[in-house]
Amino acid sequence: GGSGGGVPMCSEAPGAILQPSAAWGATLGFDVGDLTASGNALTAVVTDVLEDSRYQFTVAKWSAAGARDGRYGLSVNDIWGLHLAASKDFTYVAGESEGAANLPTGSLSACRIGPGLLDTTFTTSFVAALGPEGKCGWVWSVDAEHGTTARGLAATSEAVVAAVDVTDAGRSFGPCALREIPEESALLAALHPQDGACRWQHRLGPRAAVTVKAIAANSRSGSRFVTVVGDYDSLSGEVSFGGELPFASERRDVFIARYVTTDGALQDVKTLNVEGDQQVAQHGAALLPGGDVVIAGTYRGRVRFEERCPPLPDAGETENLFVARVSDDGVVWSRGFGDATEGQIAAGVAVDEAGSIYVTGEFSGALPLGGTGALTTSRKRAGFLLRLDARGNLVSAAQLEGDGTVALRVVAADGGSGDPVYVAGAVTGTLELPGLDKPLGSDGDPESHGFIARLSGMR
Repeated sequence: GGSGGGVPMCSEAPGAILQPSAAWGATLGFDVGDLTASGNALTAVVTDVLEDSRYQFTVAKWSAAGARDGRYGLSVNDIWGLHLAASKDFTYVAGESEGAANLPTGSLSACRIGPGLLDTTFTTSFVAALGPEGKCGWVWSVDAEHGTTARGLAATSEAVVAAVDVTDAGRSFGPCALREIPEESALLAALHPQDGACRWQHRLGPRAAVTVKAIAANSRSGSRFVTVVGDYDSLSGEVSFGGELPFASERRDVFIARYVTTDGALQDVKTLNVEGDQQVAQHGAALLPGGDVVIAGTYRGRVRFEERCPPLPDAGETENLFVARVSDDGVVWSRGFGDATEGQIAAGVAVDEAGSIYVTGEFSGALPLGGTGALTTSRKRAGFLLRLDARGNLVSAAQLEGDGTVALRVVAADGGSGDPVYVAGAVTGTLELPGLDKPLGSDGDPESHGFIARLSGMR
């Protein structure tokens, strides 16, 4: 990636603490699993808990001005929606279904999760391709007797790549019939974007030893690689990341593995390569325009990933957040924010076309930000949004604080500077934001509610 000329790297120079306002927002269900923003539109996958405790998942779309597209999307019961990815022709959604289920297609063809005729009670992970109206074009799924977990999703013009954990030996359904799905596996499967046919698959290792947290890819044509980021612990089993040989490491760490999109060849595996207790956030990876990956997560105690930047603050027995840029040569820079008294947790990261980095999360007490000062809250928990430049300098910080708890989970940045920044999170009680006619959340019930908002002034 570009180095930005004479701009210093990971300096302690103060950024701005901003008061966020919103162009629009919406309270949505129980949980907003993921967002994707492109072409002046925002798509979200939302899960609600119905009165009989069943789940209902919905995929919906809004214009940049906040108008919901009433013609777009689908809603299905007994499904939890977790991940979104977009390409030129389709939006892809991944999640988990309690047993077999049919997705609306808008045509005569069937889109069935799980076995065709029999129902099952197994937790079945799936990837579905949604066309221009938000209806299902194809769906691929994997089940196992004691359940599966949908870990991640990314799309390029060449492949849709999904990560799934299986407990027992699994079965696959739909256009890609996998030859074997070994028990207790962390799987990576690549499907053809147009029809869901198999491209390639890997067993990364035992699911106890490797956990995929995020998959990052460039949806524009010509991107050769897909980047898989997560945590591993080689003491819990032999990890190969899909390569020919077991990965030579006797420790637990964060991994960054790159695969050739077309054939799945393992290009390289990087680790942060430090003793310590660090983990990537569930939406904690995004690609910079030049191809480097930015990862965000949490750490405990004292860690240092490289020598160029100031040491990360000591987290003690609590969790602090880190942000790091990783290139082909290793860690370019790393920043840590937090203290040893309260928890400060990163949840998601996004990058815009100009190379600005956005990090969401939640904190209690204070979130120290070096020379910028600190965000502080008297509430049990508040959300935060940090913006850094591609060289690791903190540009701005904002907190979202309600009368209960607020957690920011996902961030999506459309276009370049001046274009929308969207966030999704969870709120108990209410969250008032300047620019909104009414608060997000609910003052009438104590349950957690999901929300989305288009924030203003963060660029």
